Amino acid sequence: MNVSKRIQLLPEHIIDQIKAGEVIERPSSLIKEILENSLDAGASSINLNIVENGLSLISIEDNGKGIASEDLPLAFCRHATSKISRFEDVYRLHSFGFRGEALASIASISKLTCESSHQKNKSVIKIEGGETKSHTHLGEQESSGTKIYIKDLFYNTPVRMKFIQSSKAEKNQIQKIIKSFLLANPKVEFKISWDNLDKEIYPAHTHSNAQDNFLARLSDVLNFKREDLVWSENVYDGIQCKVVLSKHSNRGNAHKNHFLFINNRYVQDIQLHKIVLNSAKSLWPEGETGHYVVYLNLPSDEIDVNVHPSKTKIKFFTPPKVFSMVSGTINHLMATQIQPQKESGLQNTSNQDSLLETQREVNYRNFEFNSDNKMQSYFENLHGQEQTQLTSAIESEINLPSFLLFKRNDQSYCLHKQKFYSYHLAFILNQKSINEETIPLMVSRPIKITGKNAKHNEEFLSQLGFEIDFIAEDSALLRTFPKQIQHYPYLAFIAEQLNKKKINGFNDLSFAFLEDFEMGQHLLMECLKQFSLTELLDEKIIVQLTDRNLSQLYE
Repeated sequence: MNVSKRIQLLPEHIIDQIKAGEVIERPSSLIKEILENSLDAGASSINLNIVENGLSLISIEDNGKGIASEDLPLAFCRHATSKISRFEDVYRLHSFGFRGEALASIASISKLTCESSHQKNKSVIKIEGGETKSHTHLGEQESSGTKIYIKDLFYNTPVRMKFIQSSKAEKNQIQKIIKSFLLANPKVEFKISWDNLDKEIYPAHTHSNAQDNFLARLSDVLNFKREDLVWSENVYDGIQCKVVLSKHSNRGNAHKNHFLFINNRYVQDIQLHKIVLNSAKSLWPEGETGHYVVYLNLPSDEIDVNVHPSKTKIKFFTPPKVFSMVSGTINHLMATQIQPQKESGLQNTSNQDSLLETQREVNYRNFEFNSDNKMQSYFENLHGQEQTQLTSAIESEINLPSFLLFKRNDQSYCLHKQKFYSYHLAFILNQKSINEETIPLMVSRPIKITGKNAKHNEEFLSQLGFEIDFIAEDSALLRTFPKQIQHYPYLAFIAEQLNKKKINGFNDLSFAFLEDFEMGQHLLMECLKQFSLTELLDEKIIVQLTDRNLSQLYE
């Protein structure tokens, strides 16, 4: 018989550990918080060191204004902050932090040492699992700044380790966060080191021209050249919008650099993301998208950052105006980019910088979002466009062992299943998102190694999300694989790739193992939704059944 327990207040250290789960979900979110603290302190140089994807050690050193010795213990208390003093200040923010939760959360789930020098007075504090072990004054020091060493993340909350993804996925997420800070702060010097590798140095760009600073950092981080980009910058009613788009494109969102900044804060907003891709679609071939970086600067009293502890979601007080600003900026850019070519029929061969730069005053009322109804209609239309897949107009189908016969818009077609399986699997692997979830195998099954290129091929396969351990010269174990291919025989795929000739790219992958594979019809129809009829006709995966080509079967 269960006896209900009495209601009781939780101890402070347990509250801290629970709260930490909201703020520090994974190492990348911790890195985000400490980088924001350094920038809020006015740092112009930041040195970041990461060991074992942050689980063993994350250290940061900056030259900011530092923390006063008497304030240092307070900095690691919940809801202690220097950023706001009353609730109204939340809507007048000029800093990244304001909730007073991050440092307390970090200290509660790690072993932390913080050295800080403020106005020539230096002190150090050591905290383990939220418990202060020591706080020592170290005397005078000429330079100001802060050093934080965070060891053994989640050591006292081991259950959190179950939610840590593969080392590849965690590193990719950390790299995404670091890239966002690099792109948003070109005037700050960053030095990044991973494990025992050489430091990656990103020098500060302090030209008088802000555009030159941004483009220099863009080249440092994303390896884009000016001729690979188109650009526009506009302003209206206190809102500044800057958009940079790549000319290069491909299918899907894999390995894409999509960055959205609001008041220099990296945020995620699915509606703005869709607006950017939809507005810029004339720049790229049908069905493809490119890279983008979008900067929006708004008055601080027109946004609400206090939506989630992670502070990566923003609420706009006037969404139609913001959405129209982004859409209008890109629409103008597309018109300026495409119209001269349409009129002349020739490529622009002038010696001018091919990066398109435009600045103008935008009247957002000319665009789609001047009312809530039009805004809703816009997104409903986008959703409708997304639903026009191959399967949306199929009227009937006949499922055969190797073929799928179907009728669509009064036309008859035949799909070659094995060809589609190979095409679909290659598409998934080629377009795999860097944030895609991987699945660990609870019981690893050995793979027999017969080829001599297994270790070389494993390096390429690891980039696709596979983790493979070699346990002997002739044997390997698959530890994790990309979740998106779970419906395919992934063990057979790995065995085939490890035992073939050298793999240097996607074109070297082979799919002979799919010869006897059969996918359920419902799942097959779901997979077909990712493609257009035109694409699969062009690839000769689908053929149209006409009197002529059917008659040829009997000749």
